[in-house]
Amino acid sequence: MSDTSAPTKSMFTASRGDFIAARVVLLIAALFLVVGCAIQFWPTGPLHFTSSVAEDGPAYAAPDIATGASARFSSEIEWTVSDPTLGQRALAGLPAAVLLIAGLIAVWCLWRLIDAVMAGEPFTRRSLRHARVLALSVAFAAACWPFLGPLVNFMLITQVQSLPSVLFTVRLQDFLPIVVAALLVVLTEVYARGLALREDVEGLV
Repeated sequence: MSDTSAPTKSMFTASRGDFIAARVVLLIAALFLVVGCAIQFWPTGPLHFTSSVAEDGPAYAAPDIATGASARFSSEIEWTVSDPTLGQRALAGLPAAVLLIAGLIAVWCLWRLIDAVMAGEPFTRRSLRHARVLALSVAFAAACWPFLGPLVNFMLITQVQSLPSVLFTVRLQDFLPIVVAALLVVLTEVYARGLALREDVEGLV
């Protein structure tokens, strides 16, 4: 007669190699954030930024377009400042700096959470603080991102054009990070409620 009391290992159980791979991914992500921000603040070279204008682009009159179809060039334009000031370069790099700060905080929190899981004790007050900081950093970056880029571009354009005509466009997918941040906040609060219940049970024993 076989013994069925021994616990079976789930195929979805993470191994030590999985945690190491996750840490490698976090390090690569942090490196990309740092390099991207450094490129934005690099003190030499021209400054490039784009914006959309209210006027439609010119029609694209290709001879092979099907009947009843039409096409236009994009109304987006690219600005180039050959010798930008320090303030202009800092302003252009502001979105990258916000993303860098929020991203490094998220990487650090995830690193600490991986430490807790590998130690076999993820349900602690310290882990809860890390999870909350992670959720708040993602929520902050997600709330700023749809508006920060257009605002920075507009402020830059006013410095190179006396009467700017700029079209502000906000796409629905720009708010997808806000949904992700909201899910993180909800999951963090579920984690906090479970930790509180565990502490209550341990207090009764």
